[in-house]
Amino acid sequence: MPELKFAKKLPDTVPSELAIYSTERVHYGQKAVRAMTRKLKLPERPALPEALPRVRAKLEFRYVDNWTIGSQEGFTTAINRLSGAMRFRDEVRHGRELDATFKIREPRLVEVARKYVGKTKLLKQPPSELKVSKITYLRTQGASLDGEVAPEQILDAGVVFTRDIEGVPVVGFGGYLMVNIAHDESVVAATKVWRHRDKKIGKEKVLQPDYAVKQLQKRLTTRGLKERVNVLKADFCYFEANDNTSQRYLEPTYAFLYETRIGQFLYKSVEIIPATQKPKQRWVFRKRFPAPTKAVRK
Repeated sequence: MPELKFAKKLPDTVPSELAIYSTERVHYGQKAVRAMTRKLKLPERPALPEALPRVRAKLEFRYVDNWTIGSQEGFTTAINRLSGAMRFRDEVRHGRELDATFKIREPRLVEVARKYVGKTKLLKQPPSELKVSKITYLRTQGASLDGEVAPEQILDAGVVFTRDIEGVPVVGFGGYLMVNIAHDESVVAATKVWRHRDKKIGKEKVLQPDYAVKQLQKRLTTRGLKERVNVLKADFCYFEANDNTSQRYLEPTYAFLYETRIGQFLYKSVEIIPATQKPKQRWVFRKRFPAPTKAVRK
């Protein structure tokens, strides 16, 4: 049985029982994208220099995997048919270098992001109740042919909102809304993977943390892991899956992000263990990916 070394341990105690919720029906396709585009209250596009991409006045559609994508005047809105996740981009301005310095302080970034959420009504919660999980920055840095490195430039800031359900955090690859803000306080992108609760379908007794740790060890042993496993993050949460996964319920789980070494390579994996005896949704979910050496956003 592998030894588990925790960088962050689970809480000592958790609620004895918690509610289970169904998630709202997913609306997708052209009709949903049109409605979302109206909801975003996109600004009128000023005349653009010839060097910038050509834009179209009519909303045009294309389909990529499970996404319906609508483009109009250089703005792109996409909705995923499995999760209802939304992506918005100002293709003309997002991620482009500008002759301007990013000087917005973080309290102001949060204020702008909350105002945007309130204006667009992307979430049902009042903007004031949203938790700020983190603020990330998209940066770029160039160099000349002679090897002279230019100063690093911030292209935008991403304010990430999350939430709690009954005092328990919603954790996972989903369960967030990120609003990307440019140097002039305009919103140039947004990403929402946020499954709203529909109906409360009952309460279930919650299995305690020691059960989850034993289950994790059991699963790792079954996979033949014998050496020490570094658990980088351990959460008791309502787990929310990524944007390309169907999820019908929000229910208590234990989520573990752990690191293992296979030969010379480090890998990170995710393990989801239900926190109730009879979960509504079984997570056949394990993701293994190389440990990154450098993050794009920081």
